[in-house]
Amino acid sequence: VYKRQPHDGSSQGGHRPGTLGAMLVPRAPDAPRPMRPMRAILQILGLVGSSHLLEQLARLLSGFESSRLARRISGEAGGVTADAGLDLADPVFSALLVTALGSAVVEELLFRGLLFEGLRRWWGRGTAVWVSAVLFGAAHLDVHHGVVAAILGLQLGVLRQLHGLPVAIAAHVVNNGLWLTVVVAGHHDPIARFLPSPLSLLLSALLAGSACAALAQTWRHGEAP
Repeated sequence: VYKRQPHDGSSQGGHRPGTLGAMLVPRAPDAPRPMRPMRAILQILGLVGSSHLLEQLARLLSGFESSRLARRISGEAGGVTADAGLDLADPVFSALLVTALGSAVVEELLFRGLLFEGLRRWWGRGTAVWVSAVLFGAAHLDVHHGVVAAILGLQLGVLRQLHGLPVAIAAHVVNNGLWLTVVVAGHHDPIARFLPSPLSLLLSALLAGSACAALAQTWRHGEAP
């Protein structure tokens, strides 16, 4: 009786046919590689830039609505007036902060941890990145935010594969924490809170592009970070 063997990315006795994921995403180092601090910071800021850029693009689409959490925090729902908002010292903010950061950790442990590792073991690295990203987007139960989450999931999945789960968790936590803190202060746009909109979009594109380019180079060539 034939039993499927776990996929370890190796070839025995010649070329091993790749999965769909492996064909779509060529090759990557077998084990996570430690990152230099500056490159880790680049990847964290790159995820923040990607999140901001994708969110602003999604706002241009018909039918886009802010997430329930964003409306609750900014005072558009949940009984908090837009003028009052939430104070950073408010216990409600502390609870929301714990929820936002805790959800980032739980999501990473589930999608880039348990699910990713199972998919990678049986189907290979490429499939693990793509499938975990799609399921991560689907879990948001909203078309616009789901697409944004799926794209961010690809970036997080590659980051997790190349440099380990802790780096992916750190990037997700920083992104959620920055977004929450700024929205509580009365803004929907974390980067534009400090820069005019055109400059914030340009900076987001530069950060996202630089981070993704570094990931792509490491994935394809297996270069040390």
